Amino acid sequence: MILGWGEKSKYFGGAVVLILLFPIFCLSSEPGRIVGQVTDASTGQPLVGATVWVEPLNIGTTTDSSGRFAIEKVPPGTYQLRGHIIGYSRISKRVRIEAAETVEASLAMSPVSFRLKDVVVTAEKEKLSEAEHSQAFVTVIKAKEFESKAVSLPEVLAGTAGVQVKTLGGLGSYSTVSVRGTSAQQVRVYLDGVALNSALGGGVNLGNIPLSNVERIEVYKGTIPAKFGGSGLGGVVHIITKRAGATVGGCALKGGGCGTRQTSTFFSGKHKDFKYLTAIDYTESDNDFPFLDDNGTRYNKRDDQWKLRQNNGFRSFNLVGKIAWSHSGRTELSVNNNFCWSYKGIPGRGSFQAKFARLKVIRNLTEFSFLRRRFLKYGWTLGLKGFNSYYASDYRDLKAEVGLGRQDNHNVTRTYGGEISLKSIVGQHQVWSLLLKWKQERFLPSDRLHHEQLFESRRRSYSLAAEDEMVLLREKLSCILSLRQESYQSRFYGDYTHGHWVRAPARKRSYRFLSYRLGVKYNAFTWLIIKGNIGKYYRVPSFYELFGDKGATIGNTGLEPERGLSRDIGFRITIGHIGKIQETALEVAHFDNRLDNLIQFIQHSQMTSRPENIGKAHIRGLEVTGKMDFLKHLRVEGNLTYQQALNRSELYGGIYYGKLLPNKAKWETNIRATFFSKDYGEIFYDYSYTDKNFHDLYNKVPINRRIIHNVGFTVVCPWRQQLRSTFEAKNLTNTQVADMWGYPLPGRSYYVTINGTF
Repeated sequence: MILGWGEKSKYFGGAVVLILLFPIFCLSSEPGRIVGQVTDASTGQPLVGATVWVEPLNIGTTTDSSGRFAIEKVPPGTYQLRGHIIGYSRISKRVRIEAAETVEASLAMSPVSFRLKDVVVTAEKEKLSEAEHSQAFVTVIKAKEFESKAVSLPEVLAGTAGVQVKTLGGLGSYSTVSVRGTSAQQVRVYLDGVALNSALGGGVNLGNIPLSNVERIEVYKGTIPAKFGGSGLGGVVHIITKRAGATVGGCALKGGGCGTRQTSTFFSGKHKDFKYLTAIDYTESDNDFPFLDDNGTRYNKRDDQWKLRQNNGFRSFNLVGKIAWSHSGRTELSVNNNFCWSYKGIPGRGSFQAKFARLKVIRNLTEFSFLRRRFLKYGWTLGLKGFNSYYASDYRDLKAEVGLGRQDNHNVTRTYGGEISLKSIVGQHQVWSLLLKWKQERFLPSDRLHHEQLFESRRRSYSLAAEDEMVLLREKLSCILSLRQESYQSRFYGDYTHGHWVRAPARKRSYRFLSYRLGVKYNAFTWLIIKGNIGKYYRVPSFYELFGDKGATIGNTGLEPERGLSRDIGFRITIGHIGKIQETALEVAHFDNRLDNLIQFIQHSQMTSRPENIGKAHIRGLEVTGKMDFLKHLRVEGNLTYQQALNRSELYGGIYYGKLLPNKAKWETNIRATFFSKDYGEIFYDYSYTDKNFHDLYNKVPINRRIIHNVGFTVVCPWRQQLRSTFEAKNLTNTQVADMWGYPLPGRSYYVTINGTF
């Protein structure tokens, strides 16, 4: 049920007030200060994010990026200073503080054999990210898993359990992602914390985001943490580019089939209190791969013939720039900019290939952030962020090869906004977080053929989120509860000047709703973690659904948000050295998603259709992810996903009821076997299986099951181990596949990659 801003909302406001005031009441205002640094006892490296507190006062803080901490307002007396971080043994130190005194008390913590890890499979134990500590089921894909290979962002995501990718063919082609059976519109995609989803509608195109600039990818399945400040039904894909500050540089050259060429380089460094990064990528491909053309007669195999894909070329240029300044470990300022230019031919469907249609895109994201630790001397961490996004697309089809009639459209979306976040440790076992976020989005389409501005739309949104994380039972049990109040105001400014097309019933629509999330993680043993989550989320109708277009779609401002209830439960087992097995990891998760109020388009007349809230779906399944290392040189890892994504819609008398949702296979499996040597390189084999599924809602147009085999090897340069060369053969059996009928994917191809750091 959609909640108003009235009676029920006042309780949410009261909770926010308590969150703001309670930690302040708990802290002492007497003078005194304890400062120091937490380090690894074996390496001397600073530990980031360690919890440090004073007993019995139960006041504390966490260490910053330099491992430093400061606990303010400590009364005179003798106390126990305690420190803790997962993966290290606890430590305690006796300290005495006098009035108005600053005491230096550093802590050296010893690592223990067990270290929590999440879904991600890595070659060695590393410091865990915030995502990997989460109660949610999260897959973290790190750069070292793909940086030496000729793969795209959609290909990397497609190998993740519970994730489906839909690609329209070849490098740089339009590609969208869905998680656990949801649609692309229901998945939130972020680039360095800035949302790429547009109010215009449709999924986010991942085809023009290069992997060469990416440090890691975080896939939150089914749940959306409060820090992202937006609601959705499927989960979150968070793409994080390389960090500024590490004194390192690198470059890569890739080349291969269909005229594919890629050049990338980056350099990162620091000077005094400043850190900086520059990363550049240029990619192009002719994408003229052979495919089997059915000549528009799908069931007549006698007239099929092999042809080359035409007008499918792709070029892109990406530039990432970052600069950050920090002072005394307490204050940080940063500016990030991500620029992308891409040009793509539009080949058309199947045998009706276009020769001249094309799409040009320019995207620029700018983000300013400020972070202040120990804000107001009450243990708060204050974060301020501002962002600006510019997205422009030029679509030209002057010969009417693809769409209905000649088109020359120039569309611009401008987005700007900001957020304020507060985070505080309350006592030893509780963390409070607050987030206030607002965003303004403006869509400006224009028709260059008719020299007119069309359908200007604007959306203003606000989000207020509160999150409480507690650690109980001697830190075996952690729970997180978050509430998010969201408000959206959408308005249409264009004129309906196109004759018989019917206008939407109103020019504006507002929504307010409350979503929630509850997550639990229980460390039953050193080798077993149990997790469970439940959450309720919404998706607001897009501009296209609310206001229609100048053609065959009538807008409907009476639409309600899509809503979903997401639940999952599972466990993770991590076992160390046993005989010849170096390490074993296994994660199993069962998920159940119930979606309601889904928006579907209903035929209104011979020429028009209108969206209505009549869709329902029930999606449930099982995800299994595992890894095993043998004899120090052999690793086998993979995942298996079973999902039953059933349509529960009563549309057209229930003819779709019980059918599988399009492009949602029941079974998917990905397996990789790697024989590796630190000094010489590795040999790898990839196996991918996708079960039979369907293009359409009625399940009459099948997508045959596919089996893809990839092999390759990497050679390490003997006199400079940072330099590597990789050769790959992809789709060895030349399997002809397509995610959408009429848009074939490449067959067998070969690639060479040379990359290194300096």
